[in-house]
Amino acid sequence: MVLGAIFVLGPAVDAGLRLRDMRRELSLASASVDRSRAALTPLVRFEAGAWPNRGGYDRLVADLGSAQEHLERARSRMGYLRWVARAVGVIPVVGEQVGAGPDAIDLGASVATHATALLRIGEPLFAGSGGIAARAREVLVARGPELQREIAGLQADGVEAERLRRVRWMGPLQRAQRLVDGLAHDLAEAKTAGAIASAAATGLDPLLGFDQRRTYVVLGQNEQEIRANGGYTGTMGVVVIERGRLVSSEYRSSVEFDPPKLPNRRPPQSLSQSMGAGLWMVRDAAWDPDFPVSAERVLQFLKEDQGIEADGVIAVNTPMIQLLLRATGPVTVEQPGVRCSRCDTRS
Repeated sequence: MVLGAIFVLGPAVDAGLRLRDMRRELSLASASVDRSRAALTPLVRFEAGAWPNRGGYDRLVADLGSAQEHLERARSRMGYLRWVARAVGVIPVVGEQVGAGPDAIDLGASVATHATALLRIGEPLFAGSGGIAARAREVLVARGPELQREIAGLQADGVEAERLRRVRWMGPLQRAQRLVDGLAHDLAEAKTAGAIASAAATGLDPLLGFDQRRTYVVLGQNEQEIRANGGYTGTMGVVVIERGRLVSSEYRSSVEFDPPKLPNRRPPQSLSQSMGAGLWMVRDAAWDPDFPVSAERVLQFLKEDQGIEADGVIAVNTPMIQLLLRATGPVTVEQPGVRCSRCDTRS
């Protein structure tokens, strides 16, 4: 009789203790995740202006490490209950959420693991010292394969999160619904992060002159004077970059790039009819709505008119500067010492 009671009650007591411990670990993990989400999202979106300082970065790493530790403890304490949950999962409605419970815990542990690895890989970029170009190259190029592997892991987690969102979580397990919804929302950014990391791995070195010195033409476009690809080119500049550093720059009115002798270039009919142009000058070279086509013409005209050979063309207007400042945060212009944010780019 006693042995029978022990045989029946023993597993029930053990299961109850396991569930108690799991609930405690999951509660602690959830608190750590909640603390880290606000700081983690700008990192995944590459919004440098919202990145934490060194102390904030260290706290973020600690919080994610804590979440990972508590989730792994919860998984360990789950033990044979995982298979019990799988068996109960065949019961309609109620069984569905019980059966998906272990998957939700696995998802949280996987996200914490990949996110912690990403932070450690990205430490030079997020919380390092020195020039931003060299720091970006260290993370996006030198550590590119590791970075993309962890981002791919988060993308896979995003697929799993979307699956778990379709589970009908009810009663005490409704908290899992909020957790899964939050993870699914945050993990949607992993696709964009992956695209940025992939492009940077191959494009950063030639873009910033780490392979050789690069010369770029900068078009200052006035969006108030509408043109098909960003605005009239009122100002122009030539910048030289080598190994992520600005070697030289000049910037002036686009009219000053006219050649001493007027070129014999006939403008397209649309430019003649719309603007009354009789000659095709470099300031009107960016007329085509297809920017690569316009950029090639800018390079051609500058070479013909000024003997300047450049590697690429960068177009800048006020909306573009506002987007850039939203990503980087306010910057200080050394001369005349003005601090600029995206709110005062027109002043």
